[in-house]
Amino acid sequence: MAKPRVEEQIEKIGAVASSYPELAISLSLHKALLEALRPLDESEERGALKSLDWSNFSGLVERSLKEKQHLGSYVDPSALDPAAYGGALIRVLGALQGLHPSKSELIIILDAVKQGKIDAVDAIRAMLKEDASWLKDKGQELGVEPPLLLSVLELPLRPFFEELARKFEDTYIEDWWEPHCPICGRKPPTGRMRSKKLYLVCAFCGDRYAADMFQCISCGNKDPTKLAFINPEAYPDLEIQYCEVCKMYVKVINEDRPGRVIPLGLEDVVTRGLDELAQLPELGLHRY
Repeated sequence: MAKPRVEEQIEKIGAVASSYPELAISLSLHKALLEALRPLDESEERGALKSLDWSNFSGLVERSLKEKQHLGSYVDPSALDPAAYGGALIRVLGALQGLHPSKSELIIILDAVKQGKIDAVDAIRAMLKEDASWLKDKGQELGVEPPLLLSVLELPLRPFFEELARKFEDTYIEDWWEPHCPICGRKPPTGRMRSKKLYLVCAFCGDRYAADMFQCISCGNKDPTKLAFINPEAYPDLEIQYCEVCKMYVKVINEDRPGRVIPLGLEDVVTRGLDELAQLPELGLHRY
């Protein structure tokens, strides 16, 4: 099941916050971002222009499966509403400034948006076309690290991609078998194990799709002696599955074991403790 609507995601944060006091800051930041995206999520278009015919994506899904290209790669940037994107971007930057450690850089980005130095049409195109050169050049121009710029500029597109995931997840869930998300193309940091089957979960759009448990989703290694996992004693339902060849890992919630409830859409946030464990110097693992 894909992510629920933003309002329900916000409600879930309130419901689980007391169970994760160590994640109070992370959950507050996540909630603030959801509030900033709520107007887009509650609109019928989810950030697209009113003229967009969602049914056209049905034909593209078949092409996506055949070519193994994520559905978002076929989206025409002109289908997105620059005004809706720009308004959401300003709200996102406002929410981040009070809680994110990179406050000074966020102020620079916000000023650039307001002064027209970051054009909504250009930003939408760069995000959809995964234009690393544009991000690098814009980052140098503003004095902002490109990864931070990317993480901010992609957020207003999330309601649109979440809606795509809700509409088409069932089509991909058992037929994709690629490591990247079939909806938005991003690399998933988490997965859910259910009935001894692994389903990767995209942290951006929320899409869920089957993956090979016996193959590294990063480098493709299939040597069972080079695939390992860490199961923290305090949390029997959580695992770090990693590859000894490329040192990449994915966090897995094993729903076949008893444990704390982790709502849809909060998989990555609630398992931050696994990131800290995986990235200890003695393990030297890297987030997928």
